[in-house]
Amino acid sequence: MSQSILRLDGVSKTFGGLKAVNNVSFEVERGAITALIGPNGAGKTTLINLITGVLPQTSGSIQMNGRDISRLGPAQRVRCGISRSYQTPQMIRGLSAIDNVVVGADLYSDFAMLDLFTRPWRVRRDNRAAQVAAHAALTQTGLPSSLWNNPADALSYGDQRRVEVARSLAQKPALLLLDEPAAGLNPTETEDLGRDLKRFAHDGLTVLLVEHDMSLIMSIADRIVVVNFGEMLAEGTPQEIQRNEAVIAAYLGADPLDTPALSSEATA
Repeated sequence: MSQSILRLDGVSKTFGGLKAVNNVSFEVERGAITALIGPNGAGKTTLINLITGVLPQTSGSIQMNGRDISRLGPAQRVRCGISRSYQTPQMIRGLSAIDNVVVGADLYSDFAMLDLFTRPWRVRRDNRAAQVAAHAALTQTGLPSSLWNNPADALSYGDQRRVEVARSLAQKPALLLLDEPAAGLNPTETEDLGRDLKRFAHDGLTVLLVEHDMSLIMSIADRIVVVNFGEMLAEGTPQEIQRNEAVIAAYLGADPLDTPALSSEATA
């Protein structure tokens, strides 16, 4: 079996006359943490939206586990094993933390409205399974159980991030996409996030994340993909990216010969 779980081949996205993403190709290795980085406006979130089907690509192909998913919608891609979080936590107001996660787990429930009356045992079975998945996902993220029944939108920003990730985990994905998961977190929360992501990968989950915190990226990523102005700029290990002159120039806007390595200050 191929070592890659996700493959982009010549993917482009055009909005009118603007090429937001232009001929991007890369692979995400199974069971690894891959970081997608680049200056603001480089096309990172657009790429995440293309991978998840929120946006259709203009050209190129996207494969998941060797299957072309380019024409599938977001819900179908979830069923292929792709799940994501967003830059800003999307809490459902009025629902508890655990109920927010159950909503994610319920994507796998397949009962119809008529089943409420004709096959209630099936509905109860699926609801129990969603609750079990939500418990497991919240436990994975380390959110204290004392907060599970609290209104999700009343939690701290860091805890809302945990709920957001838990909702994605409850979908039992093979590939987890995270869009700036460390944004707004304090240093302790960021360190906890890094440990969680390394643990997820160790347990077999593949992670692709967009992130600006270079200290976090350099400490957890197995591979890094760099985009700039919608195009591939570089790809490699953290050590290779730190020494890449084109990457340094793109981040710092300086002569790469004057800057020995990409540092956490590059995106401050």
